[in-house]
Amino acid sequence: MSKSVFLFSVVSLIVLSLAVVAFALSRPVAHWDVITYVASALKSLGLSGQELHQKTYVIIKNAYDPAIFGILAGSPEASGHGEYRYTIFSDPIALEQQLPFYRIRVAYIFLLNILAPVTGGLVGAAQIISAFSAGLITLVTGWALMQGPRALPPLLALGIVPVLVAGAGVIGAGQMETPDALASLVALLALLLMHSNRLVAFILLVLLVLIRTDGVLLTGLAVILLLAERETRVRYYLLAGLSVALYFFVNHHYGNYGHLTLFNFTLMNDAPDPYPATMALETDVVAYVKIYVFALIRFAPTLLLPGVILLVIAADIRRNRHVTPLTARAIIAVVFLAGHFLLFPLGSDRHYVFSIVFASVYAAQTLFGWATRDEAV
Repeated sequence: MSKSVFLFSVVSLIVLSLAVVAFALSRPVAHWDVITYVASALKSLGLSGQELHQKTYVIIKNAYDPAIFGILAGSPEASGHGEYRYTIFSDPIALEQQLPFYRIRVAYIFLLNILAPVTGGLVGAAQIISAFSAGLITLVTGWALMQGPRALPPLLALGIVPVLVAGAGVIGAGQMETPDALASLVALLALLLMHSNRLVAFILLVLLVLIRTDGVLLTGLAVILLLAERETRVRYYLLAGLSVALYFFVNHHYGNYGHLTLFNFTLMNDAPDPYPATMALETDVVAYVKIYVFALIRFAPTLLLPGVILLVIAADIRRNRHVTPLTARAIIAVVFLAGHFLLFPLGSDRHYVFSIVFASVYAAQTLFGWATRDEAV
């Protein structure tokens, strides 16, 4: 490989990453959660009640054109979640009852408040965080494809990156004013560094729980990896313990309603209950089973990819006669996706961006390695 080819590939990768940032910033999706993240950021500054409600919707109204604001505010006559949104738009109590679901994203809320003065406000900060996180995921993906014992040729890696980024939902996550793109960036880096710089990887896992608390699942899988590899250095287990402790502390401190309430709130009805603090929980087991059946049907296209990757993993283990560090991390990525879906079968790609990206990088490198070795033979 010539130096000029490598340099061209790196420059092209940087340009592609910047293009992802520019596209995400130019076409934000105005995700409804932006309202509750703005309110959470204001709540952390001491606002509450009517003042919190009024300031939140003034910010949202100023950030979007009237048509989009109308969709975000909702109306009793609108289909979908219109009545839910309108109730929150009309009642400060309803808005504040949503916040325990969102204030637990402590690091994300902190970043919103830090960046707001230099990004034109809280909505601008949310858009900047997501867009640049998506751009960095794109950059890291290309770099990962060109690194390690199964590195792809730079030009081939460059050709794969746009397909992988689009298919994994990176661009979509970058368009949303939510912490999903940032969480996926941190999780992806943690997986990539799990064997080359384990200390940094576990520090990132601690940070991940402060961005999205469901990141604790990745911490649990990382601990299983430590035990499987007979890791004896205590500092990694201490950092994992800190991650788990922060998970429980943050949920308790901000009054999160718990997983069962979140499950019912999000999945059990045609629209969420605008007053989750007092909502009744479903007790019929059949209703929960139906949720999983319908979710499995909706999520089937996304499950095809990890299904194929599992076949690659099985063949890879058979060919190597052992589990390599790269294969072990690919297993973690696939298990995270399956475990998250079992715990919360919403089936939204934005929750699995990092796992799909990492598993796809592994599959691309592995399949290319098989092809080149077979050609050599």
